[in-house]
Amino acid sequence: MRPARILTKFDEEDRPVVITLSVRDVLFDVKTRTSLITALIIVILIVAAAILFGREKQGPTPITVTNHTESNKTSTGSHSGSSLPKGKPTYLFFYDTGCPACSLMERTTLSNQTILNVLSQNFTFHRVEAGRNPDLSRRYGIMYVPTNIFTYPNGTEIGRVVGAVGQENFMKVLDKVLEIYYGQHHT
Repeated sequence: MRPARILTKFDEEDRPVVITLSVRDVLFDVKTRTSLITALIIVILIVAAAILFGREKQGPTPITVTNHTESNKTSTGSHSGSSLPKGKPTYLFFYDTGCPACSLMERTTLSNQTILNVLSQNFTFHRVEAGRNPDLSRRYGIMYVPTNIFTYPNGTEIGRVVGAVGQENFMKVLDKVLEIYYGQHHT
């Protein structure tokens, strides 16, 4: 890096004193670095505030349910309300390791003992890291994480919820999925 010569002052005999500094020294002195870091922090805070407070308030997370008659087909054919499907419905939790909403749902909803009991008794539960399972992610059209997908044992989708779901709403989703799966109020 070429040094920058800067004339800054005169000595006692009025001779110019030349100080040689590198461009790095000039551009990144302590005061400049502090100003740059402060400006960066302010920009980050503004963006974070815009993301957090700029969203519209949303109601409970809805579950999107496929056509009820189409989704009642199992690997052995279709069934009526009198005969129950064979096996348990499947719950696929698509996540990514760097996803804050996924981590939040893992720490809260998916570590709640009541929810874990309902899942273990009524569902085949799989955590699926979307980035490491591209074929499965593509099969179910995963665009965002977390995505919660509920299927019949043969893989036919019952419904899905995209985004993190709180404990109370997740229990409602589980109840709705089991109602569709078994054709009655279940949990």
